[in-house]
Amino acid sequence: MLQNQSRVTAIMLIVSGYVLKFISYSFLTAVVLIGFTGLVFIYINVVGTDMSVLKYFGFLLPLDANGSGSITEKDIMRVYGVLSMGLFGVSVLWDWLKRWIKRSRAGSEPANADIHVEGEGVQALRRRLSNILKRILISSALITLIYVAVFVVIPSAPMATGENPLMLYPIMIVFLIIALIANVIFIGIDTAANKLINLGLSNFINQ
Repeated sequence: MLQNQSRVTAIMLIVSGYVLKFISYSFLTAVVLIGFTGLVFIYINVVGTDMSVLKYFGFLLPLDANGSGSITEKDIMRVYGVLSMGLFGVSVLWDWLKRWIKRSRAGSEPANADIHVEGEGVQALRRRLSNILKRILISSALITLIYVAVFVVIPSAPMATGENPLMLYPIMIVFLIIALIANVIFIGIDTAANKLINLGLSNFINQ
């Protein structure tokens, strides 16, 4: 009876972990889309307004061979949902591939050797915090670099007659801030999700 309860608890931990992970990837999707927006802005200002490259995204958006078309809010939400599911799916597959590779390399080691849950000692906590900080710094630096390039090309942005391109600075700054905040939230939730999944798998296998 107790063993069954332990298994149920382990399964609940695993399921909760993957639910949290999916939520975290909805924040990552926001980061990706805002970053992509910045790259498209740079492309338009450096290369030109020919966006025929977008035709390769025709399976998501109603675009013709020239990359043009009418995009509605419903289309944007569909892209957001599909991209979130895609990123989440790739993450899960990559996670399980890494576990399989570790088990294969372990050879004669116990099957759950790759699902080691570190103790909450000072050193373990420092390593975990260091890894989280490293993820935040690297990804935030990449986002910031994209928008620094955006700020550089804003003065040459093609605008309608009478409009000042400098008015784009506040908009892009807001985009940058949203992306940086969403990135931190993503990493925080994803770290908690991985902790729950590892704990659940460890408990389940040890039953």
